[in-house]
Amino acid sequence: MIEIRTYDGDPGELAAFCTGHWRDRYGGKMAIPLWGGPLMDWMFFSEDPGARDLLVAAYDGTRLVGTLPQKTVQFQLHGKPIVGSFGSFFTIDPAYENQGISLKMVLEQRRRHRERQVPLTAGYLIRGESVSMGRHFWLRLREMHVVAKAGLWARLIDHRVMSDFLFHPIEKYGTRAIGWIQGPPKRTAPSVGIRPYRETDLADCLRLANEVSKAAEFGLVWDETSLGRQLSHKEFPRTIVAEHGGRVAGFVNYFLQEYLGRHEMLAGVIDLLSVSELPPDARKRLLRTALSQMAAEGCHSSLFLRVAGQPAYLLSRMGFIPEVPHYDFVIQSMAPDAPVVKTRRLHALWR
Repeated sequence: MIEIRTYDGDPGELAAFCTGHWRDRYGGKMAIPLWGGPLMDWMFFSEDPGARDLLVAAYDGTRLVGTLPQKTVQFQLHGKPIVGSFGSFFTIDPAYENQGISLKMVLEQRRRHRERQVPLTAGYLIRGESVSMGRHFWLRLREMHVVAKAGLWARLIDHRVMSDFLFHPIEKYGTRAIGWIQGPPKRTAPSVGIRPYRETDLADCLRLANEVSKAAEFGLVWDETSLGRQLSHKEFPRTIVAEHGGRVAGFVNYFLQEYLGRHEMLAGVIDLLSVSELPPDARKRLLRTALSQMAAEGCHSSLFLRVAGQPAYLLSRMGFIPEVPHYDFVIQSMAPDAPVVKTRRLHALWR
């Protein structure tokens, strides 16, 4: 008998379940992330009270057969605070996919959201990939609506690996051509005023992160707890800061993520970038340092969600190219009084 309850395993088991079934279903058909235990631990498994409240899963006895994990986050809509959640990693064991598990988990999430007065949840749907099954399921729900198309900035580090990784011929040949013209990012030595993040930098980084959020009409709002975890957690995320005028005036925060296309590749995924308080030369040095560090860590590309408040001119100068949107940013209303979000100016993370 199928039981819908709170996930009771560890981060490694959750990662293995999601990644394993995504690989079996989509491997060789479209690019997919290969999630690991450290990522799941970073996102979901804090010691805060209620941290597991929205980790909904389906079990057949002790066997995990479905996951719909979400986490509570703080949003702002036109400057007004809203409690919400963010979800991804929706996975069903193919042997159980015709037993109504998906809808049962959605209804349980809705119940839990209403019980905790969390009126909405946000996430992404894949565009343009006919093999992706999630989109067909989610858009049948009348509470789900598409807010905006979402695309990435991409900076090639190893264009040969990236060309081999991609499925579509036009993208493969375009990647090779860009690589020949652009070349890899230049390795750079440590620069004065640019260094790894320390816990004492949190107050400055909090100011900077929320300034980025203010550039959006709808987006994340950070506090000391959420941003502290985002910037530094068991050496999983990497954060580099830049000092100016005696304080931290900019930072870049990223993590390493493996993907499977035709082959595997490693990306440095930038979550947060703040440079508005830095002079132009320091902005370039900060981003150049981050790209150099990614290259030293074996990354083949750097990826960054195109959201409000980003320095588009700087990113272009540093070799980032805006890709065609491959995702839809979606919001599901979890309560009758949930606010309607209509905007394209987002501040969000890409998962």
